[in-house]
Order: sequence, then structure tokens, then C-alpha cells
Amino acid sequence: MNHGIKYTLVIILLTSVCFFISCGTSVNVSVWEPALINLSSYRGIGIQSTKAASSVPVNFYIEKRFSGLYPMPVQIANMRSYYTGNENVNVARKVTGLIESGLNQGVYKVVNSTTLDTLIQQAQLFPLLSLKDVLLKQNIDVLITSVINNMSYEEFITCEVNFIKQNQPVYSYYLNQRATLNLTYYVQDVKSVSIIHGETIDQVYPSSGYKQTLLGRYDSSTGIYYPSAENEIPKAENMFVMALNGLSDKIKNTLTPHKANVNLQLMENKSKIKSLDTAYEYVNSGFYNQALSVFLNEWNMSSYIPAGYNAVVMYVSMGDFNRAIDMALYVYNKTGNPDVYALYTQIKLMQENEQKAYSQINNTGNTTNRPSGELIIF
Repeated sequence: MNHGIKYTLVIILLTSVCFFISCGTSVNVSVWEPALINLSSYRGIGIQSTKAASSVPVNFYIEKRFSGLYPMPVQIANMRSYYTGNENVNVARKVTGLIESGLNQGVYKVVNSTTLDTLIQQAQLFPLLSLKDVLLKQNIDVLITSVINNMSYEEFITCEVNFIKQNQPVYSYYLNQRATLNLTYYVQDVKSVSIIHGETIDQVYPSSGYKQTLLGRYDSSTGIYYPSAENEIPKAENMFVMALNGLSDKIKNTLTPHKANVNLQLMENKSKIKSLDTAYEYVNSGFYNQALSVFLNEWNMSSYIPAGYNAVVMYVSMGDFNRAIDMALYVYNKTGNPDVYALYTQIKLMQENEQKAYSQINNTGNTTNRPSGELIIF
């Protein structure tokens, strides 16, 4: 049975009331964004430890064209794989931690994997209590389980002639690495024993080709091999960790309302109106209310578009969506400037999406679940 759900996502940036200056002509605003999957009717989420892949196929070799073509320094000939044999277990722990960090946004009560694993063991040892009963007794109404279906790791050594020294080639030896993994996670309604969301994800590093690291150089004019620093060579586990980059954000964006940052650019003072210099200085110093007064004063006197536009940005920076929207619409109707209209549209969408986030936080909305018959654990 395929429990994966595919979504076409349109991600829209939101704004709220917490802000910082990112540069002289923009403000950076901390915002609430809604989750893609509405879990607003739930509050207790338990996370089971990710099940590790059973094995990791490893492909390590030295490129065949070395034979008779390139010199083989003993350091290269004696090299062994950077895979140690424990990567599957360690990477599974890493996935568990990424899922936990993605969900810990201060909205839900999150029961970590250590506690949840103990509860599952209790249910298995004492069959008079079902896992469902054990979890509900602890006020856990959502169960998240995950498994790494497979992992693979490839590394091989290549050689290139990069330059000539004293009419003799200098050979450079490179380690080429690539790590891939495939994982599945389920979000389950404990009470109704149904699947809220399920997804299978492919993770790979690098996204194309191979991670290439210099191992060392062999100077054929002297017969000396010069190794690179050992700590610059990524271990296999580090390659898998890099492959997991973005997983925590994916979990966060999918399953929980969360804070994000949006950068709002001020419109440039192209006409170099002297009175606005103070406003930009206020923005740089974080004095948004004072900057707003200067921008509004200039707009009221001259209908100068950057002054009106930037007044809108100041309203947003102070969390006043309604005034920002009214001001943007007023400036646009008076000037017809397309940049002002784009800002107006953006702010409207910001406000709508922030309201969605708040509705999720305040326990409103529904989810559509698929009956699964029994809770899926690994």
C-alpha cells in the first residue's frame, strides 16, 4: 500500500511583529507561517526513534586506468574506505533528532523518542494494554514513526595531471564520494488509528556528481608524495549528514506552524530628496515609528512614491497589517505604481497566511485521515 502523499506547494512568505535590520535599505521581519498539514485538533505528538537501514552497500575502488598509466604511491595503494560500518545506526539517530527539532516550535507538546520508545516497549511487554491505550493515557494523540528504507555509499579515487614541474608531471589524487538514502515517515492519529500524512523522501549528497576532495600530490621529479590534511576528507557519516540537509525544515514546514523570516526592501530615494535622509537613518537604527513619521510627512506633501511605499513597509514592520494594506491601496490608487501594487498584494497574502497559522495554533480546522487498521511502528 502506498501511503505517500504528493503535494504541489506554493510557499508564501508572511510578516508579523518581531523584526531586525538586515541592511540599510531593508527590514527583516520574524513571522508565523502555517503548516502544510493541519494538526490543529491535536496537541500531543510522540516520536518513535527512526529505524536504521539494515545494511549499507559500499562501493570503493581505485579507478582502473591507474594500471600502467599513472604512478601508484603506497599511500594511495593502501587506502581503505572511509565507511566504518556504524553509519546506518548513527544516521538513523540523526534523522530522529532532525524530526524532533523540526517539530519543537513551541506549538505542540512533543514527547521525544527516548520516552516514546519506552512506552512502545511497555505496550509490547504488557499486551493487556494496547499501544493505543498506552499512548492516549499519556495524552499522545499523534504518533510519528520513520524508517530508513535504504542507504548507499560510493567512493573512488581518480588521478589528474594538473601541472608540470621541471618537465615532469605532478599527479593529483582525488577522493570522489556520494551518499544517498531513502526514508519514509508516517504521521498517525492514535485515537482513530489512521494515517494523517505519509511521505517517502530521497536524500542525496551532493545533489549531482560527486564530492571531490584532494588526497595528495605526487611529484614525479622528486618521487615524493605530499598528502593533504586528513581532517579535510569527509567521513562517510558526514556525507550522509550532508544528505539530510533540509530535512528538519521540511518536517517543520509540513507539520507545524512556525516562525520564519521575510526581508522587506525599502524603495530607493532616487530623486535624492534631502528630507528623507533622516528617515533612512532611523530605519538603520531601528526607529521605525520615527521613520514612518518622516515618510508620511513627505508623502502628504509631495506624493513622492518611495515615501508612500516605505511608509507601508514601516507599518508592516510594526505589525499593523490593516494600516499597511490601506496605505498601500491608497498610494497605488493615486499613483498606479506597479511596485506598490505588488507590495499591496504581498501584504494581503501575508495577513491571510498569518491568520491561517494562528487558527492552527488555536485549535481550529480539520484533517483528512486514511484508516490504517493498526498503528504503524518500526
